[in-house]
Amino acid sequence: MGFNNMIPVRRHQIIDFDILAEPDEQYKALLLKQLAYCEKNYQIILARAKKTYEKAVSGKNLFYGKVCCDFKRLEANCDRYKVKQTISD
Repeated sequence: MGFNNMIPVRRHQIIDFDILAEPDEQYKALLLKQLAYCEKNYQIILARAKKTYEKAVSGKNLFYGKVCCDFKRLEANCDRYKVKQTISD
């Protein structure tokens, strides 16, 4: 997983996606496999994400500062993003 490329997303910006409704069977199987992995390894994933974030924003680890997104800048601009809503007929 590319924790160095994490981006902030607010809860109201998350959209639902029904994996079971995916028409491409191979893609659906891949998504279900990835979901199962994430659910099984949730605590490890969360810990690594937090560790990467802390190393990147602390300024103490130059490597993380170079390879990671500018998390603080992304967070500062996150609320400026507006989700375009479409009206279904």
